[in-house]
Amino acid sequence: MRRTTMAAGALAMALPLAACGSDSGSASGDGEISGTVTMWTNPIYDENAMREHYQQQAAEFQKEHPDVEVEITVNPWQGAQEQLTAALAAGEGPDVAYLIPDRIPTLASQDLLAPLGDTLGQDRDDFHQSALDAVTYEDEIYAIPVLQSVIPQVYDKRVLDAAGVAEPPTTWDAFLDAAEKVKQAGHYMTEYPGHLEMTLNISFYPWLYQAGGSVYSDDGESVAFNSPEGIEALEYLKTLVDEGYTPKGAISEPSNIEQSEVSRGNVAMVSAEPQRLIELWGAENVLIAPPLENQEQVAYGTVGAYGVLGTSDNTAAAREWVKWISRPEALREFDVESGYFAPRKSLDDLYADDPVLGKVEKLIPTTSTFGPHPAKSVEVMSTLRVEVQAALLGEKSPEEALAAAEEQANRILGGS
Repeated sequence: MRRTTMAAGALAMALPLAACGSDSGSASGDGEISGTVTMWTNPIYDENAMREHYQQQAAEFQKEHPDVEVEITVNPWQGAQEQLTAALAAGEGPDVAYLIPDRIPTLASQDLLAPLGDTLGQDRDDFHQSALDAVTYEDEIYAIPVLQSVIPQVYDKRVLDAAGVAEPPTTWDAFLDAAEKVKQAGHYMTEYPGHLEMTLNISFYPWLYQAGGSVYSDDGESVAFNSPEGIEALEYLKTLVDEGYTPKGAISEPSNIEQSEVSRGNVAMVSAEPQRLIELWGAENVLIAPPLENQEQVAYGTVGAYGVLGTSDNTAAAREWVKWISRPEALREFDVESGYFAPRKSLDDLYADDPVLGKVEKLIPTTSTFGPHPAKSVEVMSTLRVEVQAALLGEKSPEEALAAAEEQANRILGGS
């Protein structure tokens, strides 16, 4: 597992697989594709290992399509979104780009992504529905998933043992019962990250969806979180804060995990990827549990995908390339190397031999990216995040906070 989150600089790696007279290309009269495909991606894991992977994939692709040249650039995460936006505005973007769910609606709504539903064809049946939902905008698939994450609920066995809690709770009610026991033992039940740098995908949204609510209406044209379900979720979180089941400092102050109560072995449960917790707690103390259930049982997991840009002058070859690098035989290596999970059902056994990740892998069907994602979902989240924090700090009631967020968010979505 060689996942990384940042690169020192852009790494351009051109893979000259065939001599072409032009940067543009098309499908020839006999249906064969030609020309150059340019792809921008990010260092999802170790750059050298990624380079080797794509060189191998490109070489195999060239055997099938000898008239295609593939050029891949790995850009650092920092500034990647702005770089792509500027390139598209100048008409100089790549044919293919690595995308996350929040980015897809913005691009698709401006006709800057090519629909890929037909490219997937019957192969779509092998993809987890949660992965397809993440790349869908207005009922059309705009990218092909290559990885999927799961943010499980991870328990510290030492804390549960100290509190006399035999098993991780499975429902909201059981969670509160366990929380009181954990508090009496001198620990926190969880550490809710309510500060404004934290994505609501990991903090508020899972509780909202477990309550049976949602962020948006079905058509994505208005928000739906100001509902009985949304109020119930926020009131529940307020109970965790008021009863001392979560440290109040985490509501307003960001901190890395090494400086938190989690690293001190003072928190029973945290929603996080387990790799770092294994290092902090020891694998023998890491317990993976399914998401809590109230009305629904759901956890957050993101999706990484490749899309074909609407500005591409070689969409035929670009579509084939994206389809190629998302094949099961390509993803088996890619996802294990990156430390992520596969978006394909046929690859649900990648971590079968790992005592921790194997359990997380089984939770993929419970994950969601909490879509649909309207074009301005990032702005909506920023607005809601402030109001949720205000409620948890006691500055507003849950009803007041959600009503204020609803008014602002619908104004954002309406463009007024």
